[in-house]
Amino acid sequence: MQGNNMLRNAIMLHKSGNFKSAEKYYREILEDDPLNPDAAHLLGLIKFQCGDLDRGKEMIIRAIELNGTNSDYHANLGRVLHAKGHYQEAIKAFNKALFLDPVNTANHSDLASTLLAIGNYSAAEIAAQNAIALEPNTANALLTLGLAIIEKNSSQAKMHLKKAQKLNPDLAGAHLGLGIIFQNEGDLNSAKTSYLKALKLDNRLIEGHCNLGNVYRHTGEIEKAAAHYFEAITIGSQKAEIFGNLAVALMELGQLNRAIEFFEKAKHINPLIPEIRRNHAMALLKSGKLKEGFTEYNWRWETSEFSALRREWKVPQWDGSQLYGKRILIHAEQGYGDVIQFCRYIPLLAKLGAEVFLECPSPLIKLMRTLVGISDVVEHRELIDEYHFHLPILNLPIHFRPSLETIPKKVPYFVFPEDEIKESRLQYNGVRNLNVGIVWKGNPKHRNNLNRSPGLKPLSPLFDLTNINFFALEKLGAKEDLRTMELENHIVDLGTDFVDFFDTAVAIKKLDVVITPDTAVAHLAGALNIPVWTILPLVSEWRWLEEAENSPWYPSMRLFRQSVNGAWEGPVARICSALKSLYKTINNNV
Repeated sequence: MQGNNMLRNAIMLHKSGNFKSAEKYYREILEDDPLNPDAAHLLGLIKFQCGDLDRGKEMIIRAIELNGTNSDYHANLGRVLHAKGHYQEAIKAFNKALFLDPVNTANHSDLASTLLAIGNYSAAEIAAQNAIALEPNTANALLTLGLAIIEKNSSQAKMHLKKAQKLNPDLAGAHLGLGIIFQNEGDLNSAKTSYLKALKLDNRLIEGHCNLGNVYRHTGEIEKAAAHYFEAITIGSQKAEIFGNLAVALMELGQLNRAIEFFEKAKHINPLIPEIRRNHAMALLKSGKLKEGFTEYNWRWETSEFSALRREWKVPQWDGSQLYGKRILIHAEQGYGDVIQFCRYIPLLAKLGAEVFLECPSPLIKLMRTLVGISDVVEHRELIDEYHFHLPILNLPIHFRPSLETIPKKVPYFVFPEDEIKESRLQYNGVRNLNVGIVWKGNPKHRNNLNRSPGLKPLSPLFDLTNINFFALEKLGAKEDLRTMELENHIVDLGTDFVDFFDTAVAIKKLDVVITPDTAVAHLAGALNIPVWTILPLVSEWRWLEEAENSPWYPSMRLFRQSVNGAWEGPVARICSALKSLYKTINNNV
């Protein structure tokens, strides 16, 4: 009788939160009665509640060995196992508890939560519905049901999550789930608000930090994004994706070495995630490690973006084998600038005795027919049976010992007949002013266009300089931009009339210098060995490396970089000074 009174007192202390005193009583009971299953179970429960999961598991298992018919023992074992991340074992424990007590709402709900944790959404949905059928206002079950059906039925999910939130405003998971739905809908402000509420309630919510990091990265708040990714890792996440996301954010912050470090950690956790491998390749290439970078870059074909572009042909992809007397088709895969940059390797294929054919977009065809070593240029084709091999154009470098020192630098590699230049309608006046080509924006469809394109207004100080003839090389929207800035009488619009890149090349050949952001025109001017001054954001694409002022790809190129993110004033001021110096140099040589 005394033991029963002690157990009742211990349970009262336990429920009041006085774990230390309750534990003392449970131990005393077990000293007198080692076979008391309730005391063993409750001592295990206290250990679990205090964070000692191993000891908690041990004591609850001991209770089950003494009495395997108590559903609460199995259910609490399931909760300990869930907390330890042993989800399959937890599911077995919950199922055993429900076998013994099939109408226990909390056990159905916790089973649903564990099923959700392993990604078994359909089973989680059923278990949560079983709990709700027993008690419609079970907040945790509504939460799990909402999370389980987000992808299947977001409107229903939102309804369940809002009800869970109303029943229990402190349910962090409900805010997290609503954040996911808002993010999927593109409502980033609402998503951000929901994630912040979730983290205020539970700052150790790894998915909350990761998702909020993704939102911040999407809105350009990269430092905040990196902080949340790092917090998720600090809490204990071992998801390779979070390490990879942090690495990308660090790249965007210009912290290249740290980015590579976290890419390596992500690969160590899971080496088979294509996006991480491709992004790691970008970091390696930007650091100047071309051999490692181009090798890693082959993973791009496994990403969702590039797998859709993969060409499935019976003709084999060239593997570096003998090419003498063979016909090989090189095919474009990305932007115009990439084709212009990497077609420099085609003459090397021709030197190996191959007939080299190039498939590329129509605006490049006429230009590419002037490429040294090319046999012919063709548009997109479905069948290529007449060739012995094919190769994506960005796979070329890896076959030629890529390094910063071995980049083919023979320029120009486009050769124009002189009469093409002389007969061009694009003639300039004979005044020995500087003839300067100007570009102010790139392809609006490029994912990084807003960051890399200054627009016309930030370049305004250039147009105040004297002794300079400016020629717009923009093809799309130039007239409207010039009219908006009231520059249509100050800058000659050439680009509007260009038919293709051959026309652009003919114009560039007549210029003293081309000023452009990171666009295909920058590559074209460099490939023609015409002086080109490329204006870059603080964190530029991999091909321009980190801090270089010249490009290893184009001997005639100078790089003018931002020193503060988003601030074009610095590079524009340096370009103004460079134009003044170039004017003096040219006129001193006249």
